[in-house]
Amino acid sequence: MRFAFISTMHDWPWGGSEELWSQAATQLKQAGHDVQASVGYWPRLSDKVSALAQHGIRLETHSSYHTGQARRIWNKLSLSSRRSYGRLKRFKPDLVVISQGYNQGGFDWAKICREAAIPYVIIVQCNSELWWFPEQDVGEAVASYTNARRIFCVSHSNLDLLRLQVGEPLLNGEVVCNPYNVSPERTPAWPDESGGWRLACVARI
Repeated sequence: MRFAFISTMHDWPWGGSEELWSQAATQLKQAGHDVQASVGYWPRLSDKVSALAQHGIRLETHSSYHTGQARRIWNKLSLSSRRSYGRLKRFKPDLVVISQGYNQGGFDWAKICREAAIPYVIIVQCNSELWWFPEQDVGEAVASYTNARRIFCVSHSNLDLLRLQVGEPLLNGEVVCNPYNVSPERTPAWPDESGGWRLACVARI
């Protein structure tokens, strides 16, 4: 089968949200599938992104949105973006996996998939009570989420919040776990208490 992975994280070359889709892509390639990955352009890609090519994954970049609203508008109209969409269509994937850096990314890719009748899923890695869809974008958000084969959120609270944000039950939503990259046998040393109070925050409060 053919799988296309699209990362919409554009603020950094790599982040925690990249671990889930990149490890899934690697395992699918090792299982003999044809895998393509598209990430936001950076002058120097993360070593972890470059390592995907070493596993035989076809790697490409698309226009990055990290330079603000004006750049986002330009990207939608640019030749670079149209070429990226064209390459996706020519690849003819059996499934597209759109990994969102935050809850408002990748709707342009979802629209391309709908227009080309390509099945897709969306991974919602990060969501916040501070992020609400602008009125003009709600329709596209609803269309993107409700037409996805699955919406994978990495916590129940993220999924519940997303349902509230789009005003839909999102019955195609479910919770998946991110990779656990710390050895369960590892016991961190207790820090020195002589320098004052210390606060450890696991995940988020």
